[in-house]
Amino acid sequence: MKRMLFITLCLFAVTTVQAQSKLTVSYSGTQYWSNGKLYAKEWVSAADGNLRLRSERPDEQTGETTITIFRQDSAKFYMLKPANKTAMVLPMSQIQGGINSMLGLDIEVSRTSKTELLGRDIIEGYDCGHYLSTSTSTLTTGTEDSGCYEYWLYEPLGVTMQHKEGCGYMSPITLKNFQQAPQPDHLFEIPGDYSVIELPVGGLLEMITGNSREQNQRDAENLKDEYNRQTEDLQKQFEQLNDPNKTDQEKMLDALKMLEGLNKK
Repeated sequence: MKRMLFITLCLFAVTTVQAQSKLTVSYSGTQYWSNGKLYAKEWVSAADGNLRLRSERPDEQTGETTITIFRQDSAKFYMLKPANKTAMVLPMSQIQGGINSMLGLDIEVSRTSKTELLGRDIIEGYDCGHYLSTSTSTLTTGTEDSGCYEYWLYEPLGVTMQHKEGCGYMSPITLKNFQQAPQPDHLFEIPGDYSVIELPVGGLLEMITGNSREQNQRDAENLKDEYNRQTEDLQKQFEQLNDPNKTDQEKMLDALKMLEGLNKK
C-alpha cells in the first residue's frame, strides 16, 4: 500500500506538470473537496512561457500548511514547511525517474504509463476532458504495484478544473474562485530565511540513513535474503505440522516450538 501511494504521488506530480504544461493563462483559485472542505489554494503563472505553480495545503489533522512550488526554469519542485522554515528541493528528473530514483533503491524493474480520455464533463461551467493516467511498476519481488491520477482538463486554457487523489472511489477535488490574472514573482520563490535541503543523488534513503546508495542497496538485499530464509524456515515448520506420520501430540509440540521461536524474533 505504501509503495502504491508513493507511485501515485510521483504520478500526480508528473501528470500535474504535464497537464498544465499547455497553460496559456496565469490564474489563482481555491480547491475544495466535494463536501466543501478546503483542499488547497493555488497560484499559477504562465508568463513568458515559464510555468510556475504554487499550492498551499493544510494538513487535515494538524492544520499545518505545506507549500509546494514548481518552477519550469529550474525543473525542480520545492516543498516548504512554514512551521519550521525548511524547504526540500526535489529535481523533476528524480521524480520522473520513479521509485528507484526517488527512494534511492533498485526495486523497480520496469514501468509502463498511459493516459486515456474517458469522456467529457461540465465542471464549474467549463467543458472539460475527463482523463485517467495510470502507471504500473514491476518490482524485483516479482509483484506489480499501480498508481493512477484522474483529472478533468479544460483544454483551451490548459487548466485542471477537477482531479482525484488517485481514481475510482476517491472523492473529487474541484477548482473554484478561478480568476485569470498575472501572479507576483515572490509567490514562486523560497524565502531567504528558510533552510534548504537538497535531495541527494542517493534519494530519500541516503537522506535518512546518511549512507550511500550502494550501501543502502546492499543492506536492503541482506534484509531480503534474511526475510526469505525466515519464510523458508516457517514453511518447513508448517509442513512438519501437517506430517501424516506424526501423532497429534507430536504435532502439538511442534506448534508450541514454532510459536516459541516466533516470540523470540
